[in-house]
Amino acid sequence: MIKLCNSLDIKIENLMKYICIDANRASSNSISKNFVESKIIMCWFHLIANINKNSKKIPKIHQEKVVEEIRWLHSTKEDTKFDPKIKKVLKLWSSRKGLEDFVLYFKKQWIDSPFSNWQLFNRPAGFAITNNPIEQYNGKIKKIFTDRKFYNKEIPHYVNLKPKYQKKAKEHLNDVKFLGKTSEDYLQYTFNQHNIVVNPDCFCPECTSCSCCFYLHDAICYHLISCCLVDKIEYPGLFPKKFVHKTTSKKRKAGPWYEVD
Repeated sequence: MIKLCNSLDIKIENLMKYICIDANRASSNSISKNFVESKIIMCWFHLIANINKNSKKIPKIHQEKVVEEIRWLHSTKEDTKFDPKIKKVLKLWSSRKGLEDFVLYFKKQWIDSPFSNWQLFNRPAGFAITNNPIEQYNGKIKKIFTDRKFYNKEIPHYVNLKPKYQKKAKEHLNDVKFLGKTSEDYLQYTFNQHNIVVNPDCFCPECTSCSCCFYLHDAICYHLISCCLVDKIEYPGLFPKKFVHKTTSKKRKAGPWYEVD
């Protein structure tokens, strides 16, 4: 691929800022060698599949809690908050009987390795972290052609995502507080403990964002939509209701069908 791009005078190493892979050492070494500026992101689907597989070796009473705590670590929004969280979880695991081998495995495989970038803060908002690009492509083929019913099941989720957030946003309009404008004329809001920045002219994650984990996952959240609804900002796919005033004038009554003007 690199040779092909070089022959076409395409600097692919400058275009690929993030590369999602599974826990394959050969892939990791190749990327580190050829894509020095690219950031390796660990595929969340492969990680959680490996965790579920290895969690069967620990006492059954701890299995569900361990997976739940790893998902809690995954939802971390800032890198500065991850260290206290991982220390807390490892200390908690060390206090439970039967988790000694699992703690060593988790630290070696998912903390002290090239595959440690599996948290939300390691990727841009809305960036896929559930699978690597090749398997995503194969997955789409399987969903559409191999097993159509799974593809059909996904449609309602994506169709209802924005309306679902819009419905929830309407319930929390009173929680929105406008702080003012930034130097770039962006609008700043607070929604409880979350900070929202809105650029009415551009809704890409670099211009418009929210500090919540929902926005990091979907690149949209009900906090952001609430702010847009309060100030009647037309967010793509969501339009404020426009009221049409009915005329109060009396309508002319129709006469008989044979009436001559």
